[in-house]
Amino acid sequence: MISSDAADDATELDSCRMAWLGAGLRLVAPFGRADAAGQFAAACGGLHATAVMFPEVAGCAGGPRPPLQIAVVANADHDTLARCLDRNGLRIDIVVDSETVGCYKPEPRIFQRAMRPSRGAPQRNG
Repeated sequence: MISSDAADDATELDSCRMAWLGAGLRLVAPFGRADAAGQFAAACGGLHATAVMFPEVAGCAGGPRPPLQIAVVANADHDTLARCLDRNGLRIDIVVDSETVGCYKPEPRIFQRAMRPSRGAPQRNG
């Protein structure tokens, strides 16, 4: 399940592309290349969408796991995260992104959203 329902109490949140565009502008503008900020944002988007997972993830997310559910809570926009998970062939039960919820980790709301489908109580391990 990839959550794409906007949160009722979502606040204004920049998309990852807008954040990368801002970072690119701060990086290249001092060199007189503000026009290259879009290229920086596109490169960041491409890197995130084509990210390769750590080898340990496949063993965790690939096998049978009932009654457990695997969740991904990410500071990412919905489309980028979906492409990354798809590209890596990951089957994840619950996927929650910061763009959809309207906040970034470690804000409790993003974790609370991840817990809704499983009806479990949020727990911290480690």
